[in-house]
Amino acid sequence: MKVLCSLLIVLTYCITSSQQVSALEFVVPVVVVPDVVVPDVVVPLPAVAVPAQVPIQPKPSYGSSQGRNFAGINFGVGISLTRDTGSHDRVETAFIDENNIVRVSKNQNDIARIMLESHYFFEPRTSDFSFMGLTKGINWGHGPFISLQPGTDEIIEAIGIGWMVGFRRGGDDNSSLNLGIGYIIDPSVQVLGDGINENMPLPQGESQIRFKDTSQSGIMFIASFTF
Repeated sequence: MKVLCSLLIVLTYCITSSQQVSALEFVVPVVVVPDVVVPDVVVPLPAVAVPAQVPIQPKPSYGSSQGRNFAGINFGVGISLTRDTGSHDRVETAFIDENNIVRVSKNQNDIARIMLESHYFFEPRTSDFSFMGLTKGINWGHGPFISLQPGTDEIIEAIGIGWMVGFRRGGDDNSSLNLGIGYIIDPSVQVLGDGINENMPLPQGESQIRFKDTSQSGIMFIASFTF
């Protein structure tokens, strides 16, 4: 009987405690966070140094690459001296003196002029083959050349051929000093007419000096500046 009473007391206590716990209210605070607008942030990138574009300057060269085009062919430029070896003097002006003697006031048998030239060089295969001990074999060459004096409307006023020796300058494959000797023909040269001679009287019955154009040949020396 005592045991039953004890069980009833314990059961009554548990029921009472359970009702008290369920009756409690737990309030959990709610924190309302307002909308936060985050502005766009632009982060500048570090500046990258871009090298300036420097225009490529063409390598200076001489002669054919910086020469003249004649009849579709590119020639180098040369400085020449011609010694006339023809049978007549090149006469520019003449006159008759008071004794009816023909006097030549100006002739030109030695002609300095600018000419166009093109050449082909044979080069030594090794540096041991020097030119008279003055320069290494890789720095010189020799070969034939052709030269001409251009006129208007692609008319050739003089043409020559010969042999040339070239020496590179300053290690530049294009720049050089070339020296040549050859034979040249001028197809139209003014000389005294037939029967008229310098320091001689005019032919009988003539009162004026006659001239004529003829071809003359000579020896040419030329210098050019491209290998």
